[in-house]
Amino acid sequence: MPIPGTKRVGRLEENTAAADVNLTAAQLAEIQAAADAITMVPNLFDILYYNQEMLIDRPFIERREILTKVSSRYVTPQLVSGKEEEIEDYYHDALDAGHEGVMLKLLDSRYTPGVRGKDWVKIKPEADTLDLVVTGAEWGEGKRAQVFGSFLLSVRSNGRLVPISRVATGFSDEQLNWLFQTLQDDIIREDGRWSILNPGLSLRSVILRSRKVQITRVGMLSGFPGLLK
Repeated sequence: MPIPGTKRVGRLEENTAAADVNLTAAQLAEIQAAADAITMVPNLFDILYYNQEMLIDRPFIERREILTKVSSRYVTPQLVSGKEEEIEDYYHDALDAGHEGVMLKLLDSRYTPGVRGKDWVKIKPEADTLDLVVTGAEWGEGKRAQVFGSFLLSVRSNGRLVPISRVATGFSDEQLNWLFQTLQDDIIREDGRWSILNPGLSLRSVILRSRKVQITRVGMLSGFPGLLK
């Protein structure tokens, strides 16, 4: 099943493509230095089990109180308000801080695993799109273990392709099967779970406007894009 927005682009010579999709030792060192400079901090937004008790049927406001007692240091900030202006200001503050958006939750809402439902509403900006070239593909897992499950995406910068992110969401099983068949002729070589591809196919991907997109010499995209359906 072909994917809307997918198109063939001019193919590069094999040796050029291989050089474009692989990071040099200097680039890997730059990535590692950037990673070392970042302090990872958990953000806890709910608690489902505590002190040998399942909490999913308790209202959210009670679960939040328990969560704050358990780990107040890492609890995700929240605003409890019924005032539209306050909520809107809080939403824009979240976007300015680089977040995707906010989640609105009813204080008496229960937790239903796998279902957001009408009691939880995600608010985020409309999305921009980018046409990105597929330069790598990784084998899927579980029921998708026989096809590619995620794809390395690149953009052209200063005459070369720069990997900026991966996409692994937004695909149906039929679309993944189509991509697997379509990309077979583009495979240059295998590298563990990854197949390095001659860049010949582009995907139209969704990039949230709230995310800061920065392309450096190494290549970096804040947040993972999703396939535009």
